[in-house]
Order: sequence, then C-alpha cells, then structure tokens
Amino acid sequence: MHHFGFHKFGRTLMTLVAVAISAAMMLSMLSIAEGFREQSMSTIQDSHRDILVQAPGWTGLSDAHALAEELESAPEVAFASPVLVTDTNMMLTLTIHKTNTFKLAVGAGIIPSKEKEFEGEDRKTVIINNFAIEYIDDFQELEDPFADGGIPTRELMINRIFAEANDIQKGDMLGVNGVNFTVSGIFRTSFSQDGSSGVFEDILADTAFIGLHLSELQDLVGLRERDAATFIALTMDESVRSSKTIEDHANALREKYSYFYISSKADRLRDAEERTSLANVFYLAIGSVAVVIGILFLACIMIMSVYERINQIGMMRAIGISRRTIFLQTLEESTILVSLGALLGLPFGYFASEFLGNFIGANIGVSFDLTSFTPQIVVYTMLLIVGLGVLVSLYPAWKACRMDIIKSLRHVG
Repeated sequence: MHHFGFHKFGRTLMTLVAVAISAAMMLSMLSIAEGFREQSMSTIQDSHRDILVQAPGWTGLSDAHALAEELESAPEVAFASPVLVTDTNMMLTLTIHKTNTFKLAVGAGIIPSKEKEFEGEDRKTVIINNFAIEYIDDFQELEDPFADGGIPTRELMINRIFAEANDIQKGDMLGVNGVNFTVSGIFRTSFSQDGSSGVFEDILADTAFIGLHLSELQDLVGLRERDAATFIALTMDESVRSSKTIEDHANALREKYSYFYISSKADRLRDAEERTSLANVFYLAIGSVAVVIGILFLACIMIMSVYERINQIGMMRAIGISRRTIFLQTLEESTILVSLGALLGLPFGYFASEFLGNFIGANIGVSFDLTSFTPQIVVYTMLLIVGLGVLVSLYPAWKACRMDIIKSLRHVG
C-alpha cells in the first residue's frame, strides 16, 4: 500500500520535530501544574493544624490565650495554639547592633510549647498557608510567661538566610522596635531549606523573619492589651482524628462561634484546589499554544504532500482505487507522523519538566519537587496530540479523495 510524502525525508523530519516539541511542551506544562497541585494539597494534608479559627482582619482575634484554652477544653481537641503574624502594615524595625544597621522584619508570635506539638519528625511546621519553617534550635523558655504578668524572655529566633547574610549568630543582641532581644536560635524557611537562590531568598536576606513569644510580639506592636492573634490552630485528639470528626467539630464551632471564620482541613483543601486550578489553566494555555503550532505545521505538510502527489492520486483513481481507500491512506500517514512525533516528545517532555521545575524552584526559592510526571498525564498528552493531529488531517485527506481523475492525470509527466 503506497503512502504519500514519506520520500520527503527532510520535510517529514521537520514535522516529527514540530510534533515532538508540541508534545514535550504540553507534557512539561501539565507535569508542573500537577506538581504544584500535589505539593499544595500535601502541605495541607500533612499539617497537624486540623482547624483554624480566625476573625475579620489580620489581628481580628482578641483574648487569644483565653480563647485557646477554651477551645482546648473540648474533649476532642488535643491542643490549641494562638499565633500572631505581622503583615506589611505592621513591619518591625530590626537593629543589628554589631554593624549598626537597620532592617525590616516580619514577626510570628507563638507559644513555643504549643507550636512544638505541630512539628513533624523533620521538625517542620506550617505557620500559615504554604509557608513553613524547620526548627534547628529551640527557645530557651517554652511557655509565654509575659502573658501572665511574668518577666519577658527577650529571646527570638531568626531565619537562617537573613542571619547568614548579615553575620548574625546565636547569642547576638538585636533591637526589635527599640527593644533588645537575644538570638536564641536559627530556623530554616520552606523557601530556602536547601539554600537555593531566588527571589524569596533575596527577600529573606534583606528582610528578617523572626519568631518571638506571643505576648512579647503583641507588646511590640501595641496589641498586648487586647491579647490579639491572627488565628488559633486546633489539632484533634489522635483517638478521634478523622476527616469526619474534624468536619463535625468544625461545624459545632461554627454554630457556637458564628462571628468567627472556622476552616477545617477539608475547607483549606478545597481552597487550594481552586487556587491550583487557575494555575492549571495558565500552564495548559502555554502548552496548548505549542500544540496548536505543531499540529498546524502537520496540517500544512499534509496539504503540501497531497498537492505534490496529484499525479499519483490520479493514477490510483484511474486503476480503480476507491476514494475511501485514498482518504484512509492519507489519514493513516498523518496519524503515523503525529504518533511518532508525540512518542519522540515524551522523553524530552520529562527532561523539560524537570529542568523547568528546578528553574522555577530556584527562582522562587522552594526546595521541593515541583513536577509530577504521572502515567495519566502521559496518556492525556498522547491522546490530545494524536486526536488533534487526526482532526486537522481530515481536510487534506478529504481533499485527496475528492480530486478529479482527469485533472489529476494531466499532472503525469
């Protein structure tokens, strides 16, 4: 059975390359999108913060210590921990005494003994959303004595990147909003665990992220009187720690505290799914552009091949070969081309996704794998490329089978 166009080796090779690049781009974009989705979902899923209690505004919760104790009194709750995180409107002023320089700082006020309950085996804990820290050292005082009228500890923890960039070590004295604190330890952030460089690393090298005792941070920003917090995190007791129990307790809290925003782990997973779906659309759009270009290139090549083989088509029709056979042969040729091109693009797509994932990770400072190369993504890409290739080849195949025999034979030399 004769096929059209394969004698044009150079043109066929270009077609294969165009389709392979299209498949590789689509595969890499889908892989990165899925990687972002999986990381976002797993960060929430693995977190011990089963329920978050928040109020309108960044510091909307008042009487945080008392409210945390009240929430923790429920038999289903293992512990509750209030956290205050300063925002861009509440930046702290950091004074590095040894160099007499001033920097800005973002602060997280915690009760260390409570926060330790949220640590995993790797000593990581998610503070809020996808921002996590990994403790290297501990606070010397694990409670929050200043909250009960005791003496403030005047100790803080500081992120590693800022400490290294500014030659800050344990035991150094730093001024925070004019009050002197001692650096009791260092921690890593999720953006810089492996020391990768990127925009977040640059930011964290110039802007400190510090951890303090909750009441001492409240005092620094004028919120101690109302004992303010950004949120209170609850962890359910292990004996009843299931998605249904968490959701039931969240519903009960919603009824009791109707003026608070209560979010369960399931709520945060849904929010993450919505956020990542927007990213999926973006990456899919980028991949689709490459696919459209490659498939249109295939269509043009097939149309050119049909017009170049007019004489052969005329002879085939003259000896009795049916229109249907010519249609199927032309369609078969394009299907083989697009299938081979898509297969060739798979390994390139894998390496492209790894390269792009590492590149993006380096430029946003994250250390986890940003790609997910799954069989489902490979199958979807193959079906998409081959399906579109067959679809756009219908026209050249139809054109070939509809050619007039007499006019076609006039091209015979």
